[in-house]
Amino acid sequence: MIRYDDDVRMFLEINLNKIDYFKGLDEITKQEIIYSLEEKTHPEGSMICKRNTTADRLFLIKSGIVEVVTTFDSRIKDKFIVEKLVKGAIINHTAFIVNDEADTDFICANTVVCYEITTEKMEAIAKRREDLAQQIVKVKYEVLN
Repeated sequence: MIRYDDDVRMFLEINLNKIDYFKGLDEITKQEIIYSLEEKTHPEGSMICKRNTTADRLFLIKSGIVEVVTTFDSRIKDKFIVEKLVKGAIINHTAFIVNDEADTDFICANTVVCYEITTEKMEAIAKRREDLAQQIVKVKYEVLN
């Protein structure tokens, strides 16, 4: 259970406001999304998103480092680190809405704590909140057309 003091709520809202579709939402909808986030800890070496699997949740990094990695040559076992994501980085903000597949692996370089919301929870909120439902339709249209 997340303890929502003012600092945590401010961190979540500031970072989620980086997402275009979140910016346009009513304050009540934003708060419902924020209070639906779950805090989860992922151990070092765990894969939070695997290449070629459907994104089913959004991640907002609270602490730790997530490496975005890929392989250029299947004959070489070493993975190439494309980017390192840290506190405040958001993973799958669009992909989890359109059921897109991850293009790369996301691996925890150390213990990582994330705030997460599943596609299922986001869709449940959209059934109650018309502004979110409209934003989801808009995102799907922009990405899929």
